[in-house]
Amino acid sequence: MNDMNRQELPSYLQTEAPSRRNPLQWWFRISCIPEPAPTAPLIQREKFRRARLASIILLLLQVYAITSLPAGFFGTNKMLAFFLFGAIAANTIAMICNRHGYITAAGLLIVGNVMFTTTSNILTTPGGLSLSTLPLFDLQVIYLVLCASILPAYYVFIFAGLSSAFTILGILFLPHQPDLAAALPIAGVGLISLPIAIQLVVAFLAFLWVRSATQAIARADRAEQIALLERDIAESRQQIAEQKERLEAAIQEISQALLHANTGRGFTKISTQSNPLWNIIGPINNMIARMERSRQLEYEYQQLITELEGLLKALRQARTHHHLIQFPVGKGNTRLHVLYKEIAQLQRDMLQPKQAPFPLIPDN
Repeated sequence: MNDMNRQELPSYLQTEAPSRRNPLQWWFRISCIPEPAPTAPLIQREKFRRARLASIILLLLQVYAITSLPAGFFGTNKMLAFFLFGAIAANTIAMICNRHGYITAAGLLIVGNVMFTTTSNILTTPGGLSLSTLPLFDLQVIYLVLCASILPAYYVFIFAGLSSAFTILGILFLPHQPDLAAALPIAGVGLISLPIAIQLVVAFLAFLWVRSATQAIARADRAEQIALLERDIAESRQQIAEQKERLEAAIQEISQALLHANTGRGFTKISTQSNPLWNIIGPINNMIARMERSRQLEYEYQQLITELEGLLKALRQARTHHHLIQFPVGKGNTRLHVLYKEIAQLQRDMLQPKQAPFPLIPDN
């Protein structure tokens, strides 16, 4: 049945069952909501998609934070270890939220964690900002992409505004090295507008990408629902056609049985096996059987009347002509035949001479 249903679906709606076990299944069990059924509503399946993506990102962030701990303990930036422990704790909380279905809260923690890591890297730059460290502001597009992928699409503009504000305030008010201090009066607008433009363009493109992907998923879901409805309608029509054929066959069988019963061609029992009208077949069979018995009794009654009339005629002829009764010959009622035999025996007994009783022998 499943294979037949799969063949009826369009090719772009058919999905193949996984041939092997997912190696990350253990991680998804502790950090992601259970996978919904394929027939679940689009909202649930979209929620699961975001939760699965957040789970994968959390795994990467945890691996990155744990593997970076040696650099935090033995590197030049002593604050890095505290940042890494904070990131591991935030990722753990996000994992718990994601597992219990709070996808938006988990997404905010993930994006906030990456945002905090990026900004803290800028804020803790030794010696202040320089022309060589300004590209660090461009790295803020990372959490904008994550935001568009995990959170609702409009969140990307909120974080884009925050990153743009941080870029302006950071370049203007953070400590500067001599090269940046000399370049700001000359090309300050360009130095500030370039990372902001990159962030806004990425945010806008990510929004369009997520929106178009969501609309495409919704269209595919509608197409799948239409295909499923068409399949259900086709199956319903086939079932109705088969049921109609069975009903027509059952009605034809009942009609033939009633016709045979009405024309006296014998009793034909209607089968109840696989008969859609089985609940009325029993009463119809009983009615036909009663009709057959009634017809048989009527036939026997008519036969009895005919034989009784023949017997009456024979009696009258015997009385008129003074001869023995000539009984009608032929097939007839068995009980009347017994009566004929008894009467015939009586006639023979009456015609035989009576024997005198044995004389008494006198006593000497």
